[in-house]
Amino acid sequence: MKAGLTAALILCAVMLSAQSPREEMWLGFLEWNPGMPRIPEDETMGLLADRRSPDASWAGALRVCDEVFAAIAAGQVPDDKFLPTTKVSLVKDFTALLDSSPVSASIRYGRPDREGSRVSVPIRASAESGFSYGRIYLVFRDGEWLIEQWALDLSELSGDTESQGG
Repeated sequence: MKAGLTAALILCAVMLSAQSPREEMWLGFLEWNPGMPRIPEDETMGLLADRRSPDASWAGALRVCDEVFAAIAAGQVPDDKFLPTTKVSLVKDFTALLDSSPVSASIRYGRPDREGSRVSVPIRASAESGFSYGRIYLVFRDGEWLIEQWALDLSELSGDTESQGG
């Protein structure tokens, strides 16, 4: 019985030492940094979207949000990013918003909620004139994310603050 136990321990030691250098690096890191990773939070929205290593199930939705904010900062209505069934309403709202001037804001995304082909993204938009909390609702159709509903009031936000995801 002792011989069987000794053989099992030797086999286990050989298997453990057969790791790649990268695996060994991570095991060393985890051994010396046992703390739990923590995603930053916003006191209103909760957990923020991890932009450095986003969840693949909603990363594309955040890219669409970034593109929309870049377009409205340039004074353009991003109608190619709208779901066809809600496009007329959204174009009307964005045109009215941009009639006065382009809207540029600093954007913070909360952790998106995904349910099937739909994603709800919590948003905090801020500029020198104030801030606004809301949500953007997107749906995945024909291989791309499109905005289905916009529940974020940007009418009070204007200025020269550069738009940025984060």
